[in-house]
Amino acid sequence: MAAKLADVAKHAGVSTATASRVLNNRMVMPISVATMDRIKRAARDLDYRPNPMARALLTGRTHALGLFSREMGDPHFVQLLEAAEAEALQLGYHLVVSSSQEAVGGPGRVDGLLVFGAPEQQVRARRPDGFPVITVNSTLDPERDTIGWSDAEGMYSAVRHLAELGHRRIAGLFCYGEEPHADTPKLVGFRRAVEQYGVEWRPYWRGRDPFEVQQTNQFDNGYLAAQDLLSDWRGFTGIVARNDYIALGALRALREAGKSVPGEVSVVGYNDSILATCADPPLTSIRTPIAVAGAMAVQLLVQALSGGSVEHGCTMLPVSLTVRGSTARPGSSEG
Repeated sequence: MAAKLADVAKHAGVSTATASRVLNNRMVMPISVATMDRIKRAARDLDYRPNPMARALLTGRTHALGLFSREMGDPHFVQLLEAAEAEALQLGYHLVVSSSQEAVGGPGRVDGLLVFGAPEQQVRARRPDGFPVITVNSTLDPERDTIGWSDAEGMYSAVRHLAELGHRRIAGLFCYGEEPHADTPKLVGFRRAVEQYGVEWRPYWRGRDPFEVQQTNQFDNGYLAAQDLLSDWRGFTGIVARNDYIALGALRALREAGKSVPGEVSVVGYNDSILATCADPPLTSIRTPIAVAGAMAVQLLVQALSGGSVEHGCTMLPVSLTVRGSTARPGSSEG
């Protein structure tokens, strides 16, 4: 039978109230170090485990952090999830993950919230005073309470890599549901690089019809966009994709068309997910610091809950290029 708080108090020779204050870290009156040690030793001896619901009612804390994202199936998100959960457990919290902000969005459910996605996905007007929220996301304009990176810099690095290998005709597979706006971070970086290196370029996307977007996944969008590219632009030697899913779709289209990678066409993905290492050939990709950002976000939330500032500025982390076998000099079979 599981030990109760009263059992711990009896074993330590103190009142139940005193045992509760020590084990729940609610020191409303002085308690000697010897007494606290005796209570903690009794809890260990009896293998006492606090009832989380009772503890939450008593302390006003759930010892849970929420993680909200609408991209639950993306391998990129999995990198964030693994890092955030490991850090939360290390700091004595558990993670509640949901694609519904209402499920994890406030006190009583969780003590703080990590949002993976655009800052506008945070409903700041609903945020209670003192409830910490940290966003992990790429951004062009630094926002408060954000840990991010620059997708503009990442896409610039992808194009620069191909340009420095000697590629002069590079296609961008963006695959949005509609034509990207000029201020889309990845398109901004792409345009800056091709202009700087004097590269001829064309953007490709699929799914202008909203229904088509809903019915077509990102892999298929990459496949279809690459087929469009193959049919109307001869002489291109490089492809930069918005993410690894799209790059894999492009690899399939190139293989079916008899194009060798990287012999005839070099391909760069984005996010450096597990998909990049599983590709054939392994995919050169831009690594975003999403795992580091996830761990940092948890640290900031716990810091705020431990009496630190609830407000945070913007921390920008660097992106990097991971070179694998899908890119080489034009006309080369080298990986």
